[in-house]
Parts: sequence; structure tokens; C-alpha cells
Amino acid sequence: GDHWLWHSPEGHWDFSGSSNPCHPLWQGIRCECDTGGASEFCTVTEITLGTYNLHGTLPSEMVLLSNLTQLSVPSNRLYGTLPDLSPINQLAYLDISSNVNIRGLFPVYMCEMKTLQFLKFKINAFNGSLPTCIGRMSGLTYLNVAQNFFEGTIPSEVGLALDLLYFNAGFNYLVNGTVPSSY
Repeated sequence: GDHWLWHSPEGHWDFSGSSNPCHPLWQGIRCECDTGGASEFCTVTEITLGTYNLHGTLPSEMVLLSNLTQLSVPSNRLYGTLPDLSPINQLAYLDISSNVNIRGLFPVYMCEMKTLQFLKFKINAFNGSLPTCIGRMSGLTYLNVAQNFFEGTIPSEVGLALDLLYFNAGFNYLVNGTVPSSY
């Protein structure tokens, strides 16, 4: 994103050699290329930039990466609210954990993202209640929302997410609730 900066003892990103994100100069980016036809066409499928000391917000332009299957940006210094990622209809893996300052309510549009399997929001500043629609997340196998500011109770509907193998909502402000008996 325009507001992302990366600083490290080794220097900073230098894209002067190529503005193509599928070029080898671009660290943490994986692409798939179609070499059929008259020219090669490449599309970004994975962004893996954990512990890159990135700071800024997640850009709303990410929705233009329609073939993105994995977005992993943990342990950076990202902040602000999560943009609506629902147009990325192939997203299966989302890890924004340990950024501390990503905030807002649980994005309920994610409940309708049928390809989403892995969701890790831990150690951020999300607040509000956990939505009941989590129970409709049919393909979700991993959900970690620990160490945020969620409050209220764990909705019993979480037990309806039959593929969910791992669920962690510890160290929030969830009271007077129990983990659904289906777990």
C-alpha cells in the first residue's frame, strides 16, 4: 500500500528495477503465471510479509487482487480498520495477528466468505461482540481472536461451524458464557 513503509538494518525496499509485483525483487509475494497465448500474464496469489516492520494501514486496493488466496502480515505495526476484503473471493488464509493496533468490530462480511479456512486476529484491538454468524462459516477450520477487546459472550452458534478444529477467544472481555458443548 501507499502508506506501507519497511525499514530494517539492511535498508528498505527498492523497486526501481521493476514495478511488477511478480518480479523476484518483490519479497513475500507469490504469483501464478499463465504463459499461454501471446504474452505471459501473472497474478498475485499470496502475500506473506510477517515481521517486516511494516507500518500503515491495509489498503482498500487489496480487493483488486482477486486471485489472492493468502494474506499473512503478522507481527508488524499495522493499524486502523480492516478494509472490506469480501471481493477477494478466493481468500482462504488471513493472518493479521500481533499488529496490536488493528481495530474495529469483527468484520461480519467474513461470515459469507466461503473459501476462508484460516483466520487469525489475535493480539490486536478488535472490540464489540463476536457475531453469531461465525456459525455459518462452513469452511473455517482455524479461528483465533485471542487478546483483543471483544466483550459479551461466546455465541452458541460457534458450535454450528462444523469444520472448526481450533477456536481461541481467550484474554478478551468475554464473560458469562461457555464454549458450546459441540466442542
